[in-house]
Amino acid sequence: MGSEFNRTMTRRAMLGMLGVGGVTLAANMMAPASAQAPSNDDKLNVLDFGAAGNGQTDDALAIQKTLDACAKAGGGTVYFPNGTYLLHSRVTVGHNTKLVGKAKLVKPYNNQIDILNLAGNHIEVDGLWMENLNENAGININISRNSQHIVIRNCKFTGIRTQGIAMNATGIAHVLIQDCLFDSVTYGVLCNYKADDLEDLRIIGNQFLDIYGDAIELNSPITGTKKAIYESAGNIIIANNFISVPKGKGTGDTAGFGIGMAGVTRVSVIGNILKNCRYEAIHVEDNCRNISITANIIDGVQDDPDNQLNSGIYVLNAEQIAVIGNEIRNCKNYGVHFEYSKENQGNKATIVGNNITNCGSGGIRYAGNKMSDAVISDNIITDNAGSGINLAGSSHSIQVKNNIVRANKSHGILLEESKMVSISGNTVYENGGECIHVEKPTFSVPVGQSQTILNFGSSGNNSQWKIVGSLGIFAEGYIHLVAKHANLHCSKLFQLTWDETNLKIKLLKETGSGGIHISVPRMKSKQLEVNAYSDTPAKADLVLDVQYEGIIMLN
Repeated sequence: MGSEFNRTMTRRAMLGMLGVGGVTLAANMMAPASAQAPSNDDKLNVLDFGAAGNGQTDDALAIQKTLDACAKAGGGTVYFPNGTYLLHSRVTVGHNTKLVGKAKLVKPYNNQIDILNLAGNHIEVDGLWMENLNENAGININISRNSQHIVIRNCKFTGIRTQGIAMNATGIAHVLIQDCLFDSVTYGVLCNYKADDLEDLRIIGNQFLDIYGDAIELNSPITGTKKAIYESAGNIIIANNFISVPKGKGTGDTAGFGIGMAGVTRVSVIGNILKNCRYEAIHVEDNCRNISITANIIDGVQDDPDNQLNSGIYVLNAEQIAVIGNEIRNCKNYGVHFEYSKENQGNKATIVGNNITNCGSGGIRYAGNKMSDAVISDNIITDNAGSGINLAGSSHSIQVKNNIVRANKSHGILLEESKMVSISGNTVYENGGECIHVEKPTFSVPVGQSQTILNFGSSGNNSQWKIVGSLGIFAEGYIHLVAKHANLHCSKLFQLTWDETNLKIKLLKETGSGGIHISVPRMKSKQLEVNAYSDTPAKADLVLDVQYEGIIMLN
């Protein structure tokens, strides 16, 4: 199964070649506004240098004259009064320059690509609306080689074939993109493969609405280059953004991610809301290292393209990945999906404290073909169409512990084949299949402490037996049963041994209020069954809590 996922590895090279032209799009254009009288005499005013701001006159030369005068003075503020400024060619912003205003900058369709070219240090752009009307490929703000200490805030970016902000050169560092609106563009923020030494990028508090390609794309690939791991873009924060990349906007399998990462290192993705992403919400591949995906809300991953990869968080060929405390729901495939292909897989993963519900293929899928060193713990995984936790491939060194896995349509925890894993402390109940199931056993898999909860209805009866789970080929330990029905309760502790043929079970302790009964557990094939019933029917259901402490060898 792993080989079919290899197709995703080619998208990064395709992204570098295709640019924004690789996504099929359609949208409406915006009407221009009119210019207002200049003010702010302490600033360099573009109208004073000949700009018209009427949406009809080409203002590029006048704006460049203003910027050149600012540069000659050693820096300063360039002011755009309200209006629509038409630019047939790009303008270049130099060192120590701040652009301010509530104006709209529009570039019509021609052979020029970008509107603003930031080529210097200590540059700030605040409050401008940029719309690029190129029909092939456009850029609203391009950050050039060796530009550092860049601040872009409170800006709006539009244009359906446009990269809102592009970085595709070396030497870029210390960039803040904050409180901006990216509306119906192809790529919101694109850090492409030539910016492989990007340092300190912060993307905070922005809105990415109806994006056609990827809202945020960090494309610093290792595969096919001479770079070593960690020789790539890094030290990046993506925080508190709202992201929507809905189906019906862009098409194709080279884009459609809320946040895409290839090759990057030391990235924190925290506190974002990703809603209705057509391909994947968060995508990680190509030797990424030290990625923390924490406290995000993912609500809706769709099926364009429909290729079994439509998951909330998808990881392929990456290490030291922390997926912690995320709320994930309504994904076409899995909530969290670690996959492998040939020699590539996710390693050293921490998947902890996530809440995953209503996903079409299951809650968590972790697949690999070698040592993984992964921990899957303290997650709440409920109401998914497949298994709650699916361990696939021949990966080993995985701990699955202290998860709550309930009401999933298939098994609670599925091992597609035997593997060296530690499974303990999980609460698994009300799933459509077994609590823990090994699909293709070749050697025994140990299971430690576990819990399940069974519902016997209004009173139960002494002939109503329910399956707890398999005891495999050997089990030895203790089983603690607590039955509760309205105000009645009963507890029993048994010691048991199972050798694949005989069950030896001994009652050690019993407590209770009377009127409720727990039968001695029994075996049916390799499945342990329990029974509880009450003397008196009641409105409340009779619930039996089953906790096992010991060892089970599944096979």
